[in-house]
Amino acid sequence: MLKFLRQYNQWILVVGGTLLLITFLMPTAIQGLAQRSAVSGVTWATYSGGAVTGADLEQARQELRVLEFIPNGTLAFLGADKDPAHWWLLVHEATQAGLLGGEGEGI
Repeated sequence: MLKFLRQYNQWILVVGGTLLLITFLMPTAIQGLAQRSAVSGVTWATYSGGAVTGADLEQARQELRVLEFIPNGTLAFLGADKDPAHWWLLVHEATQAGLLGGEGEGI
């Protein structure tokens, strides 16, 4: 038995490590995929100009996560530092008013 372990120790480590990675990472990946697929197409809210989908809300959440790293009091002043829905409304109104730049300006 020890001869077998010494002879195939690298293969055992590769197979065992792969199984451990699959065991620990797959549940998180499956939950993330299921959540995104179920939420992205669902209408989350409606307004006079159309509907807000779950994908729009998730995009707003991601933008807020990025903006949390910027040390700026403007978000807290606007009240949009924690609520993705409020942030989405601010961005939507700014887009309609023509206050946001295009692709070449980084927005």
